[in-house]
Amino acid sequence: MARILLVDDVRLFRHLEATVLGSYGYEIEEASGGEEALEKIRANPPDLALIDINMPGMGGLEVCRQVKGDPALRSIPIIMVSSSNREQDILSAVEFGCDEYLTKPLDDAALIRKVEVLLGRVGQRRFPRVSTSMQISFENFKGIFFEYTHDISRSGVFIEMDHPLPVGTRLRLSFSLPPPCGDPIMAFGRVMRTAEPTEDRPGGMGVNFICLDEQSAEVIDELAASTDYERGRGVFSRLSYRAEEMSLETPSAESAKITYLKEERDQLKASLGNLQQEHLRQSAALTLLETLHAERRPKQLVAAALDILSDLMGVAASGIFLFDPQKKLLVVTGSRGLPASVAEHLPLQGPLQQALAQCALQVPDQPWPIPGIATELLAVTPVLYQGQALGLVTVNRLYPQKPRLDGRDRRLLELLGRHLGSALGDATARIQAGDRLAPADILRAVL
Repeated sequence: MARILLVDDVRLFRHLEATVLGSYGYEIEEASGGEEALEKIRANPPDLALIDINMPGMGGLEVCRQVKGDPALRSIPIIMVSSSNREQDILSAVEFGCDEYLTKPLDDAALIRKVEVLLGRVGQRRFPRVSTSMQISFENFKGIFFEYTHDISRSGVFIEMDHPLPVGTRLRLSFSLPPPCGDPIMAFGRVMRTAEPTEDRPGGMGVNFICLDEQSAEVIDELAASTDYERGRGVFSRLSYRAEEMSLETPSAESAKITYLKEERDQLKASLGNLQQEHLRQSAALTLLETLHAERRPKQLVAAALDILSDLMGVAASGIFLFDPQKKLLVVTGSRGLPASVAEHLPLQGPLQQALAQCALQVPDQPWPIPGIATELLAVTPVLYQGQALGLVTVNRLYPQKPRLDGRDRRLLELLGRHLGSALGDATARIQAGDRLAPADILRAVL
């Protein structure tokens, strides 16, 4: 079985990746920093490396540069992971030689798909493709080319070209889909194969998308599944769709049998998809619980909870506040991405007050502007200990690539509030003398 090296300074994220990849039978090795990763890669090269970009000391980009610059190691596939989906950050990773790029929070299905593609474990196409004749522009950071596509799917595109670029070449791609899509699509890709022309099709190169945003992927899926798109007038929107048609001479009984088998296949696919989604939901919950209960010190528990919000749920700005019963106010015990004014004053109003009073998750219909502070509230859940609310966990901003909190995120947020409180109580009890803990005891232990 293939061996995968996971490189991230956040233990939670390594644990999450290991849980998902390990469930598919991959052998997992871990490194908590760039220097350790290079040592392990040189001593015993893995079959694939999953590397976080932002780490203390040697960052992921430098690790990638050194690996891809070493003739003995450059064939190792590298997936770069980052919380940023900015084009400049993706471009930097591509120029340093990465083979794939993923943004946090990871989509587990996308992670498995990319790993299987890079390790050559995909035996058939995963996504529908459409035969096209659309102009596409691309650059290999040395020159700009204008050619035509032949096939396209969410995983990649075949580009007609008399003199294809070498396998492994990194590209920046730009093209527009036919109406009613219309929106231009920009992506980064890598040349995976080249093909000589035949009587049936032109020569060219197959390009795998390194980073394609989910909205563009869904548009391409929709295009591939439909024959209703209009023909545009310009070279940027010419499309021909070749649909496979059943023979009119097929006997009706045979046709009914084929229809029945297709329905059975679709039902099995749907059942498998539901099982995989449930497995991934359970894996995320297990990761959350194991991360919290592995920490034994109150301050480290708060840091672990912030990691969970960031890496598991895609939260860019969040805070953890405990209620001070003497001063009757919320005290910040940890935050990320919040303005400094939050540490000085968090008014106990609106959804904040409701979450604390009702001991229940609150998700406003619209982002709630926190009075007196330059931030909004997307969701808040109570930190519960022995049936009472110790404080609150707030969600204030998501990563740009994360459009909203879904049902899975809400369940995880509730789970975080329940288990963070009990974990804080257990951690405080280990260092606090006395038989019974009061909320003020936990607050002092955290601060």
